[in-house]
Amino acid sequence: MVAVGVSTQFLAVFAQELRAGGLAQVSVRDLVQAVVLPRTVGLRCAYVDLPTAAAESGPATAFVSHAWGSPAMDVLEALIAEAHPSSACEYYWIDFLCLNQHALPKGTTTAAAGEIHAHGTCDNDSAELSIWLSRRLKALIQGIGAVIVVLYPWRDSLPLTRLWCLYEIYVASKTSASVKVVFPPSQKHVFLREITRDPEAAAANLYHVASEDALASVPDDLLHIRSAIQIDVGFAALNRIVQGLLRLGLLYVARSFAEASLAEQDAVPASLAADTIVECLARVIDDLGDSTTALALLHRQAVKIRTAILPSSPCKGPVSECLDCMCDKQQLCREHGSKDAAPAAADPTPALRVRLAATLCHTAEIQDSIGQSQ
Repeated sequence: MVAVGVSTQFLAVFAQELRAGGLAQVSVRDLVQAVVLPRTVGLRCAYVDLPTAAAESGPATAFVSHAWGSPAMDVLEALIAEAHPSSACEYYWIDFLCLNQHALPKGTTTAAAGEIHAHGTCDNDSAELSIWLSRRLKALIQGIGAVIVVLYPWRDSLPLTRLWCLYEIYVASKTSASVKVVFPPSQKHVFLREITRDPEAAAANLYHVASEDALASVPDDLLHIRSAIQIDVGFAALNRIVQGLLRLGLLYVARSFAEASLAEQDAVPASLAADTIVECLARVIDDLGDSTTALALLHRQAVKIRTAILPSSPCKGPVSECLDCMCDKQQLCREHGSKDAAPAAADPTPALRVRLAATLCHTAEIQDSIGQSQ
């Protein structure tokens, strides 16, 4: 059976309705009680199965992993912001919209738990039920082929403390489904502000995983998922697998943020002297294991700063060789073999020189660490 999801347009309209109804701050759990259950009580169906949703539903292209304690608006806005403008056929399988909430045992919220209730099991043996639960969830995620993890808040993120979410990420690895990490727009600004204070601490905080201590709202869910983990992989191995997938997902996030920051610098050149976000993101990316991308970002940043200091300079030499001579444009061009040196000396902005020095220092630190590891 093909899993059905809702479109980005559906989510955008749904989010507008929540704002208009004064429900912009409610959690997913409260949203189900206030909106999903009342609107579907007549047909006792999933929200996606309502006639009004038919035009904006289709075969799911992404399974959404999120915590029910997160603000519903943040979950919706994270998905809306992530959708590519040219992607007209993205459909998200979200449990509170795509599972029949009327058919779930009281307090149960998850995909596999809903399947258990709907189809039943052959007996009440905990180990057998745990194995069956694992297979149902794997079938759902494998059929969709992609998982999106909505991290809220960015620090001590709720999904990383919930056993269902960690298990869903693990199942993605077992089924070779892709995993993407997204932040709500509100958390993006908090994250960028925090990493400028302490990039290393930010990177360490982002994917701390301890599945053995994770929680579930329903005691039976906790029992069966823990049993499934112990049968299938063990807590320590699951932690390593989830951390690896989160690291890759967070690399995507950090690269995206860095590209956006570079684009903003182009739009507002005056911000370049005070903008340290690209440098901090490069350090986070390096901490996450991608030194090549980190160095490339720092080089692009350094070129931007050099161009801002000497906008008409034809200098093509390595940026790292230019810092000491930037106070004299004639010397700069001469040292790099230019025949078109301008007669007037440049008057570089001190703040830009400081930014360039910091960028080159970070570059040297990463290069040194690469050399030491080889």
